[in-house]
Amino acid sequence: MSARQMTILIIEDSSTVQRTMEKGLASLGYTLVFSSSGEEGLQYLDQHSVDMIFLDVEMPGINGFETARIIRSRLDSQWVPIVMLTSNASDESYEKGIDSGCDDYLIKPISYGVLRAKIKAFMRIVKMHRRLLHEYQDLQTLSARDGLTGCFNREYFSDRADEYLSGTPENHSAILIDIDYFKKYNDTYGHLIGDECLKQVAKAIMQSARHDGDVVCRYGGEEFALFLSNTDLESARVVAQRICRNVAALAIPHKASEVADCVTISVGIFSNQQSRLTSLKPILSAADAALYEAKAKGRNQIIGLDAQPLSALVVLTQSPGNFKSLLKTVKHNFDLLFLDDLADLGEIADEIHFKILIVDSAFSARLRTNQVILNKLETLSVSVVFSDPAGVVAEVHDFDETARADFGGQPLESSIRALAG
Repeated sequence: MSARQMTILIIEDSSTVQRTMEKGLASLGYTLVFSSSGEEGLQYLDQHSVDMIFLDVEMPGINGFETARIIRSRLDSQWVPIVMLTSNASDESYEKGIDSGCDDYLIKPISYGVLRAKIKAFMRIVKMHRRLLHEYQDLQTLSARDGLTGCFNREYFSDRADEYLSGTPENHSAILIDIDYFKKYNDTYGHLIGDECLKQVAKAIMQSARHDGDVVCRYGGEEFALFLSNTDLESARVVAQRICRNVAALAIPHKASEVADCVTISVGIFSNQQSRLTSLKPILSAADAALYEAKAKGRNQIIGLDAQPLSALVVLTQSPGNFKSLLKTVKHNFDLLFLDDLADLGEIADEIHFKILIVDSAFSARLRTNQVILNKLETLSVSVVFSDPAGVVAEVHDFDETARADFGGQPLESSIRALAG
């Protein structure tokens, strides 16, 4: 940052002092802006940025102390040096100025040498502050990125998505992407080549995003996620198709793939255009259900779901893969939604229409003692199926008929079909 780029705002009602400062600084090449009152100076700062402020203490209207306090509150975390101009050299005045937000004092009558020295000293601090701020911003950017692929990480992805979901209700969509047979790719070509594959696929995905509202993250090993703000299902499908084309254009050889001779992807899409979900977890769970369907149907394809009155089958488990296998014959009749946290069940109970909840044994005791969630489930007339990991029903709790002992010991799938009957 050169001196000629620096702007100094001088808030001073005395035309004599203004001329003195203008003369003293003319040779340094700074851009000088003069305001004759605190109100005028504040109006200028509302529209412009400056590098340094000189502020007279005694002015008509609001005085320098109050002006300094307002400037600091408006600038918030942005730091600009403020130097008080005053003829009062008392300790009390100096302390009051510092407390109001000023950084230093310049005593009138103004000495050109002292004036220039203070500016040089503060401009060094300004440069150092901006350099540190820039480095901090770089670190923030790096901390939000996945180190291998350059995509955003899951924490940043979740934060950005939550920002959109907490705003004005809009159509939002999520896309989950899985590289087909990537484990076999690593086994065939090695992990170093596998990492290069991940980088290329990630780059193709990021290049397929449309605007700042499309947030791309590395969701897991070979899995990527996109959150598309203000995007309905068909528009999300267009993005997904572009991603598939761009990945195919890479033509990365994959001789171990069972669907093509090059790297391909499976894609699941979910749009909340019908239900207006305001929580990320159920949106991603539904996108994951769509991805699971894409993989089950042969991979290398796109499956899209929207939230048209959902007939969801909610599964509370820490082993979703196990239950996906157990429910394979009924999954086409439901949108499977997997949750791994009891708190998430409470959140989605008001957002998603579902009549059957499967609870694995790891959550059984905790759910039975959570009266708040039980009350919600009773209001929704949800049938709760307690199942062991092998898919054998221990008990069905139907809030209309309390415990249903007749389901005890029955296979999970047949029990689900009977309840959905």
